[in-house]
Amino acid sequence: MVTKLFKYEIRSLGRTMLPIWGVLGGIALLTRLIRFFESESTVYGVVFGSAVVALSLGIIAVAAMTVVTVIRRFYCNLYTAEGYLSFTLPVTPFQHISVKFWTAMLFTAASAVVAFAAFCVAFSGELLVEMWRVAIYYCRQMIEAAGPGRFVLYAVEFALIALCAAATFYLLVYACIAVGQMAKKNKILAAVGVYFAYYFATQILGTILIVFMIVLDGSAFMLAINDFINDYPNAALAIGIGYYLAQCAIFFGVTNVITYKKLNLE
Repeated sequence: MVTKLFKYEIRSLGRTMLPIWGVLGGIALLTRLIRFFESESTVYGVVFGSAVVALSLGIIAVAAMTVVTVIRRFYCNLYTAEGYLSFTLPVTPFQHISVKFWTAMLFTAASAVVAFAAFCVAFSGELLVEMWRVAIYYCRQMIEAAGPGRFVLYAVEFALIALCAAATFYLLVYACIAVGQMAKKNKILAAVGVYFAYYFATQILGTILIVFMIVLDGSAFMLAINDFINDYPNAALAIGIGYYLAQCAIFFGVTNVITYKKLNLE
């Protein structure tokens, strides 16, 4: 049943995202077509500049619509009138949340691939080749500085941090929605309030931590931390990944417990 639910989620989100991806692809093709008429004329500069702006806005729109679509799908399917149907299925709240989460991550990755492909199509040719040469040059410089093995480890860790950051964001929003839906009225407003309360709380804690680090600057404790980061950067990145994963577990657990015990569809 979970597999069927996952397929249904993909089809549901696909109906919204496929046209948006198609529009971005069309803008990329149009930009590439304009480049065939490249010249130093003012008209070409204006037209090409407009196409680049449209492509940039299209990429931003794809990113924004991906986030909005998956969050809206999560809220509407579980915490509105649709929830009466969703929770009649032989699927636990844990499985519902898991399917929503992994579908969100899948479409986020797909949108990133589509945006990158659109960029490559729009700037294909000598310009793209030159960009790749520059990227390869800097990669070689980093490989020489860090060594092949450590460079690969850095790349994997940074990729994991990016994925964990996206996962943490989605699960935080899910948790805020779950807390907000317990309100009798204005559930969306309550969820937004919970999100901003969390945001301000983390900002205050972050400020306290910065002040603490400034006060202890030059102390043996801070010197030990700096030495650890400088001597074991991969371990420091691994700790960052662990921090994100801990947040993911907490937010997922909050969403699951509230959905299981405090579901309010009224």
